[in-house]
Amino acid sequence: MKGTIILLITAAVVVAGCLGNGSTAPNTDAGKTLLDRAPSDGDIVTINYVMRVEGELLDTTYEELANASADAEDIAAAHPFGFEPLTFIVGSGHVNPEFSKTVKNMKPGDVVTIQIPPEETPWGPRVEGLVRTMSRFGHVPIEETLPTPLFQGMFGVEPEVGAEVAYQYWNSTVIEVTEESTTVRHNPENGSVIPVNGGNVTITYNETTVTMEFVPLINVTFIAPDGTPVTVIWANETHMVADYNNPLAGKNMEVEIHLEEVSPPVKWHTDIDEALSLSKSTGRPVFILFTNTTCVTCRRIELETLTHPFMLALKDSFIWTEIDPGIQRNAADRYGVSELPTILVLKDGKEIKRITTFLSADSMRAELESALPQE
Repeated sequence: MKGTIILLITAAVVVAGCLGNGSTAPNTDAGKTLLDRAPSDGDIVTINYVMRVEGELLDTTYEELANASADAEDIAAAHPFGFEPLTFIVGSGHVNPEFSKTVKNMKPGDVVTIQIPPEETPWGPRVEGLVRTMSRFGHVPIEETLPTPLFQGMFGVEPEVGAEVAYQYWNSTVIEVTEESTTVRHNPENGSVIPVNGGNVTITYNETTVTMEFVPLINVTFIAPDGTPVTVIWANETHMVADYNNPLAGKNMEVEIHLEEVSPPVKWHTDIDEALSLSKSTGRPVFILFTNTTCVTCRRIELETLTHPFMLALKDSFIWTEIDPGIQRNAADRYGVSELPTILVLKDGKEIKRITTFLSADSMRAELESALPQE
C-alpha cells in the first residue's frame, strides 16, 4: 500500500506557504526548461512529499527521513527505483485530481499540506459490519466427491484413479472417477500443525471427517487468501472475532507537498535527423516510437506508459521522437521497422535497444535505464 497511496487519495486541501503566479518566463537549467510560475493542465511538475497517518510516517520521497522510520524497509519497498521526487502531468489520470488542483495554486518552492479525513482515504472509515464472529474450525469429509470440471480446475490435471494431488494441507488420492464427478480420499497427518498467515492450523481426522482448527495470533494483521487484510481481535475455544477493516481504517492522513519544479510538456520530435542532431549535441540517446493512428497498442503505450510518473522521471534523459512509418517510410526502412509498435533507442545513431510489445511503466523504465550511461 505504501508508495501508491499518493496516487489514489481524494483530499480536502489546506494551503500553507507563499503562493503566487510568478513569472511565466522559462529558465534553462542543464538542458531543462523550467517555469517560474504556477502550473497549468499539461505542465509537468516534480514534487517531494511526506505522508503521515496520525503523526506517524507512512511514506515519503526523502530517503533520510524514511531511513529514520521504524518502517524503513516497507517504505523503501514502495520505491522500486529508489527514493526520488514524484513527477506527474498536471490534470493527468495517473495521480488523484486533488494533487493537480493543489499544485495549480503553487509555484516552485511552495509547501502545501493536504488534510485527508478517513472518508476520503483509500482505506476509508471503520465499518462495524466488517467485524465478524466465526468458527475457528473447518471440516471436510474424509472421502470427498467433487464435480469433475471443478477437480480439473483445482488441480490442473485430468483425474485418474490412484493419482495423488495436493489438497490444501495434505495429499489426497483419487479413488473414483466418472464423467460427472471425481472422488478423492484425503490423507492428512493426524495432529500435524501447519504454519499459515496469522497463526497455525492443526489437522485431526476420524473415520468420516477431517477437521482443521485455526489457532490465530491475536491483534496481528495478516493477508487472507483472498488478498484482504484481516486482524483477529479475540478468540476462545470455538470461535474468533475477525476485523476485516484495513488497519488504517478510520484514521486521518496528512500529506505535505513540496513543489520542486514546473516544466512544459515534453517536446516530441517528428524528424529523425533533427533528433539525431540533438542527440549528438546533448549526449542524450534518442527514443523513437514508431506508431500510427490505427495502432491500438501504440496508443496504450502513449497513454498508460509514457505519461506515467515512473517514466516522467526520465523526461530529461532522452530525445523523444515519434515517427509514423506511413508518412516517413525512409526512417522505418533505415532501421528495419516492419511492425507496430516498435520502440528504438539510438546512441550515436546506432540502435542499442528494440522493443516491439506493450510494456508497463515500471518495465519500460527498467529497459530504458539499462540504455543510459551508468553513473
